[in-house]
Amino acid sequence: MAQSRQRRNSLILGMLLLTGCASHADDAKLQADMVILTQKMQALNAELIALKAKQAKEQQLKDQQLKALQSQITQ
Repeated sequence: MAQSRQRRNSLILGMLLLTGCASHADDAKLQADMVILTQKMQALNAELIALKAKQAKEQQLKDQQLKALQSQITQ
């Protein structure tokens, strides 16, 4: 668990460096930026999960409609 958190923090720091946010000399500011970025990542992850669930539901509905159509054709 600690390794996972350490990797996540390293990823966040890397993203901050890439975006130029890590040029702050103030550690408190860097920490705040990390919190904000983490929150944004969590929001995006939640959105991705919701989109995947919606896509799966739509695919299931399409499959059901196709089966119903095939059933009508064979009758």
